[in-house]
Amino acid sequence: MTLIRQIVAGCKLGISGTIAVADGTTGVDIEFTTEGWDDGGFHDLVTNKERITIPANLGGRYQFSARAAFDADILGDRYASITRRNSSDVVQGQISNLISAPSLGLNSVEHSFPLSDVFKAEPGDYFILTLTQTSTSTLDARMGTTFTCQRISS
Repeated sequence: MTLIRQIVAGCKLGISGTIAVADGTTGVDIEFTTEGWDDGGFHDLVTNKERITIPANLGGRYQFSARAAFDADILGDRYASITRRNSSDVVQGQISNLISAPSLGLNSVEHSFPLSDVFKAEPGDYFILTLTQTSTSTLDARMGTTFTCQRISS
């Protein structure tokens, strides 16, 4: 029997307060201001706060998850996307999720929705969570918006 030792690494990020997401914009890259944990140096609270960057020697497969929490509003749609870029700033992959506020009756409560996938990542690759909405007015992304990565294999 061969035992393989995995390096456990990853981070969980959040926001304190709110971030304005204007109607119909091309999207707002969320800058994360809190760290639930950061095992391995994936995030920096000062520089490139919107990024989760894969550290040196930690390439592999990662589970990325995000939860987008928006103000209550019955109009329009909400979009969340996770984008992977390489160290040369070239898009290498993207996943996205959409919810339609009217179909969910979201006029009186704040609402959130999840997004998750597995990406193969190399050192220097970075990941960004982008939020977009079409409510006809500015909505806030709220506390409860999170972005998490966990290394699952080398």
